[in-house]
Amino acid sequence: MVLTLRELAQIVPFVKSARQKKNFLLLCALSYVDRPLYPDVRYNLSAVSDANALLEYRFDVAGIRRLAYLLGLPAVVITKRRYRVTRDEAMCVLLGRLAFPVRFHTMTKTFGRSRAALCEIFAHVVGEIYDRWKSLMYFNDRLVRENMDTYCQAVHAKGAPLSNVYGFIDGTKLQTCLDTNVYTASTTKRSRPPMEFASTSLDPWKGADTTPPCCA
Repeated sequence: MVLTLRELAQIVPFVKSARQKKNFLLLCALSYVDRPLYPDVRYNLSAVSDANALLEYRFDVAGIRRLAYLLGLPAVVITKRRYRVTRDEAMCVLLGRLAFPVRFHTMTKTFGRSRAALCEIFAHVVGEIYDRWKSLMYFNDRLVRENMDTYCQAVHAKGAPLSNVYGFIDGTKLQTCLDTNVYTASTTKRSRPPMEFASTSLDPWKGADTTPPCCA
């Protein structure tokens, strides 16, 4: 027998003895319905060809699904702000962001989600994977801490406007050499192609309760 919450509330005043309390708790347990989690499905990985998947995510469709499963992601990923996505879509958001420097604004056209949603999904998946596998990761924290000031001084001495930048990852432009016989398609003048890096600084982002500033 399954009772509604209103019916259970009407029974409470009559629960007196220990046996009645036991039976009442049993009725509560039987009345609980474990509702399935329905994710907001907007991206269908099955509709993506292996050729496009390799170009966009560097894995084919089967590889993306296998990677997400082996990394231990749940079938339905739920973020702190209650965004619900399937495991396949969450992995595609992660791989799409890491495969090539791309803005979340551009990714909205692929996944049909806002920049804030994509940013939180990406950050959530990164955090979940790191928490699960951090024991297998290595980063020489002691070396960086001991030499961070030296790194910052070296970067600043090279002309960086900031004095707290100690490293670079994919993002900021840096000029590189170009063969003298190579010209751009839009002009006859020689140009220098840039390599892109993004800097890491001493000042960590402290807005933990708001959307992080990665929603470019």
